[in-house]
Amino acid sequence: MMSADWLSVLPPIVAIAVVLWRREVILALFLAVFTAEFLQQTALLSGIPLAGMSTLERIVGVFDDKDNARILIFSLMIGALLAFIRQSGGVTAMVSSIINRGTARNRRQAALPLFVMVAAMVGFMFWTGDGVLANGSGSRSVLYSVSLACLVGYLMMLKSGSFTHIKLVRIGFEGMGELLPLVTIVLFSLALGASLKDLGTGIFIAGLVGEYLPVFLVVPMLFLAGALISFSTGTSWGTFAILIPIGVPLIQAFGLPPSLVLAAILGGGVFGDHCSPISDTTAVSAIASGCDLLEHVRTQLPYALVAGGITLFMYTVAGVVFV
Repeated sequence: MMSADWLSVLPPIVAIAVVLWRREVILALFLAVFTAEFLQQTALLSGIPLAGMSTLERIVGVFDDKDNARILIFSLMIGALLAFIRQSGGVTAMVSSIINRGTARNRRQAALPLFVMVAAMVGFMFWTGDGVLANGSGSRSVLYSVSLACLVGYLMMLKSGSFTHIKLVRIGFEGMGELLPLVTIVLFSLALGASLKDLGTGIFIAGLVGEYLPVFLVVPMLFLAGALISFSTGTSWGTFAILIPIGVPLIQAFGLPPSLVLAAILGGGVFGDHCSPISDTTAVSAIASGCDLLEHVRTQLPYALVAGGITLFMYTVAGVVFV
């Protein structure tokens, strides 16, 4: 294993550069993992095929961790749950009930699997934590709760008589397929995080931060970095995948509050994504509201920038108070 030096920051740079150039997150993450594995090879010429094999083994190794496996399975099953809700008319029922405030008991029973998932998640957190919510296992709780919600949705749709078992299975797998790109991003992100840990990227970045940046500015800078990357690429998930493997070592190096660091990364990614004219969420919002895309971006940007500026200031204050 090579020592942590400036080359250890090359994989994140590759990821950001490819995302900005090709706007392809999965390729960017794969090349970043490959770069990290290549830097850990001792021989230059033979390092390329070895790095290729090592990259595949690194990705496969993600499943060695049970929590990682649960997260990936949960992510797929969310797709099935959303497909069940969509096919049963749950989204339409929710919108209708909000607009009309009518009774519509039968249609409302469709916004039920979602309520089961939320309630069960809290219950499983208490259960896995032996009665203490804070000690619960998040990965187990979300997997159990979404599985229960899928079961409830499946049974309700089967009982209605409008769906057969075969049709429900097909709907479930189609829903999983819709989320497969996002699950792949999560998979490659976990692989990149493990590879960067072995490479020593986090230690090197922590040293740079400690030398050139006051610790209380780490959190607001992560928020700002997330906003800039997601605005430039139009993807919040890709931003999370790049910054979380960098942010977690900073938590360990400086004793930063994990929730604060992760909130800054997630918040920055979502903020930039929803402001970006090349984001799919921005396009969907414009289409749903019947507004021109660029007009939608232009009119929402002042409000978003004010909110983002206030948030950046508050993260700075939080850095001073909690760090």
